[in-house]
Amino acid sequence: MSNNVSIRKLAVSETGFIFDPQTGHSYIVNEVGIDILNLMKKDKSEDEIVEFILDNYEISFDQVKRDYDSFLIKLKQYELYKK
Repeated sequence: MSNNVSIRKLAVSETGFIFDPQTGHSYIVNEVGIDILNLMKKDKSEDEIVEFILDNYEISFDQVKRDYDSFLIKLKQYELYKK
């Protein structure tokens, strides 16, 4: 089973509003955050997510990696992702 069980339970709106039905907490993310969460919900690998971001946004590989790692840290801090 994937480590993304908590991620799959999140409600992710097109506008970036995120709702965690387990805790009742809500969050807001930008367009890239929406893409990352939706890809994680589909059990995409880190490499697949990074490739998607590189293909769809004007950003360098190094910046994607830094931003993705920061995003995962935030998800872990909010106990939305465990790995």
